[in-house]
Amino acid sequence: MEQMGNFFVEYLGHPAQGVLFSITRYFAHGLPEIAAYVVAGLAGSILSIAIMKHQFRSEEWWRVVKSSAQLFGISGGLVIIAALIEVFITPWLY
Repeated sequence: MEQMGNFFVEYLGHPAQGVLFSITRYFAHGLPEIAAYVVAGLAGSILSIAIMKHQFRSEEWWRVVKSSAQLFGISGGLVIIAALIEVFITPWLY
């Protein structure tokens, strides 16, 4: 019976650990990268709605453009953080 247990551990347990290991490896830098894409999409959506709703170059329009630019900057910062994690921290952990 112990042979059957070893079979399950050897052929089912180790591959599952490998999958979990791979997921956590990419999740370390993937989380800030995904957040950056979401923030950039949000900034683009806000900007496109502002273009449709507000008069071009009005005070309101410039306020929305400034907010969108700040969100794009945050997004760029998150991508840089994700890149630094990917290059320096992920290889050190794994």
